Amino acid sequence: MISVEGFYAVYLASRDGEALAVITLDKGIIRGAGLDSTCYDGAFKQSEDGIEVSLHVSVPAELNLIQGGNSGSNGLDFDLSFRLPPDFAQRDFIAIETPRGLVNARFRRLRGLK
Repeated sequence: MISVEGFYAVYLASRDGEALAVITLDKGIIRGAGLDSTCYDGAFKQSEDGIEVSLHVSVPAELNLIQGGNSGSNGLDFDLSFRLPPDFAQRDFIAIETPRGLVNARFRRLRGLK
């Protein structure tokens, strides 16, 4: 099994827009941030069948969401659980369901950690 640990660019698209984030996958931990200051924190577990992801998303206040709507005066926090296929970094996109609607994510490996 090839290690997925490294830095990734994540291109996000939904019905009302697009966003860009950079994340790291390192020793079961996910950390990242978007250009819009959205923060991504969570965990992952890799197996032969893919990668199980648990992710907490913190959206800053008064941000227009790519799924439509706005994050509101207090911002928006939510948790996601989803599975990535083993070849996720080669796929055109991965559909991820969020509380505000579907987001298509394209993962591209930037480099390893070493």
